[in-house]
Amino acid sequence: MRLHLNAKNLTDRSFGLLTAIGPTDKRSNAKIVWICRCQCGNSVEVVSSSLTSGKTKSCGCLREELRGIHNKMKTHCPKEHPYNEENTYTHPDGRRECRICQRASSTRYRDAYRDKCREHGRKWNRRNRPKCNAILARYRAQKRDQTPELNLDEQQLVSEYYYFAQQLGSNWHVDHVIPVAKGGLHHPDNLQIITAEDNLKKSDLLDYIPEIRIKLSRGQRSL
Repeated sequence: MRLHLNAKNLTDRSFGLLTAIGPTDKRSNAKIVWICRCQCGNSVEVVSSSLTSGKTKSCGCLREELRGIHNKMKTHCPKEHPYNEENTYTHPDGRRECRICQRASSTRYRDAYRDKCREHGRKWNRRNRPKCNAILARYRAQKRDQTPELNLDEQQLVSEYYYFAQQLGSNWHVDHVIPVAKGGLHHPDNLQIITAEDNLKKSDLLDYIPEIRIKLSRGQRSL
């Protein structure tokens, strides 16, 4: 496309990581839109005024790179949870996410749309029955392998944990203090009753402290 006589020719000029290739027939507020090549290999259309003013310096990759560098410098999430090995999920692009905040957000969503989530879960389970069975079988095998030999009193106490949790209702779960996935034993000394919300937040974290926890003593029959 030919340029207007008064228009600046930006062809082959560099602006940050961008190099102007040529003008297009598009206009934005009477400004020419240029097709540019970024050093990362992407092509992007940019208004001429954004190039000359320095407002746009890349296709967006520079912003993502700087965001990743800034994110790596942080030691805590916005909720002041530490970014450590147990509590951090790193995305493929380098972004870090707090697992506690992620679980809390998921819990709030499930609480707000409980029926919708249950129906979605049922549909997913029906579509992925072999995968669900494999996951359940793997967990049961792991728990069985990490169950020491229990005497009669210990077996009774394990049963009482599940009985009391059932009596308290579906909002209470029997939880392993040290998760089975982290080597915790399926033993009454490693069991506790916590709320379903706390159980979802805790997942396989070792340093999570639930707001409410119930420990049963041997021979206890009521709370």
